[in-house]
Amino acid sequence: MSIFETDRSTVFALCKKVVKDDKDSKNKSVVESTENDENKSIKLYKIKFEQEAKQYFLDTFNLLCKNFKIDDYIYNNADTELIPYKNDYKLGGKELFCIDSFELPDFIIGKMDKADTLENFEPYKNSDTNKDGYKIKFLYVVTKNKYGKLVACFQSFDRYKELATERKKFKYDKDVFVEDNKFSLYVKDKNDAFYFYDEKLGCYKLVFETFSNVHKKIFDLLEYKKEATDYEIKLFKSTDILSIEENYLDEKTKDPKILEYIYRIARNTSLEKTVDEIDSIAKYNGFDDLNIIDGKIVFPKNKKELLKLLNFLDQKIYKGQFDKRTKISNSTRDIS
Repeated sequence: MSIFETDRSTVFALCKKVVKDDKDSKNKSVVESTENDENKSIKLYKIKFEQEAKQYFLDTFNLLCKNFKIDDYIYNNADTELIPYKNDYKLGGKELFCIDSFELPDFIIGKMDKADTLENFEPYKNSDTNKDGYKIKFLYVVTKNKYGKLVACFQSFDRYKELATERKKFKYDKDVFVEDNKFSLYVKDKNDAFYFYDEKLGCYKLVFETFSNVHKKIFDLLEYKKEATDYEIKLFKSTDILSIEENYLDEKTKDPKILEYIYRIARNTSLEKTVDEIDSIAKYNGFDDLNIIDGKIVFPKNKKELLKLLNFLDQKIYKGQFDKRTKISNSTRDIS
């Protein structure tokens, strides 16, 4: 059974008003910029298809759902594991990230049963912008499964990025082949995000493979990207067992990766140990880069060495059980 069928699925385009030299908007996810937005910079349109073309479009999304086992998750048959999103976790071959109890903004799902009230998106002069100046930012398909629950797939849309890799197309017209340069929609070989109801957990969840693709291009997921606050950085710098030069971390904490490390280290038990205990743990795991002066662990100035130390304090340094070589883990996820 296909998830998306022509008679009960709707294709939407979320569009954003084109504003020249709006540097601030480029740093926001599309949905974030809708919050308290009185200027109507975001608008939802319906994509109108010829019937056969719509089925082909939906079949492509159905195939993506099948490839990512989304249809199996919906009907509880999946062998691929959904991993609750963590900044530091690297997905394996049969894993996808998920955020449980995720709520889509009302303006996205609220129009599903009222699609006929929306305008059709009509490109202006073969561009991805219409006559009112709204540009497609992402496409999504919405339907209801056999249990009556919502299912949606989201794909960001960047026509110019696609044109950079797209081959020239020529159509047959009036006995000759001519260049076909009209605006066209396209479907990527991967969806940026899936949204569906988990019958076992009793909640909706957002499923994705790459956090940045979703956060930068579709939804505001900042609350799920755990980074240290200014207060946590201050506490981290004042820890008795660490020797950190004045203003040393000011520049370093502009790096989101460093902020993620500090966030996690502040929440594990490593800084509750004494320097002697940490030194013993380092030696046991083959970590020989610990620099201790006057009873404190000195933070290295070299970024490569700094990351080694942060990995160690983040419990990612370990010694292989068999080859006894020191390694860096790609995750701090518990086995149980």
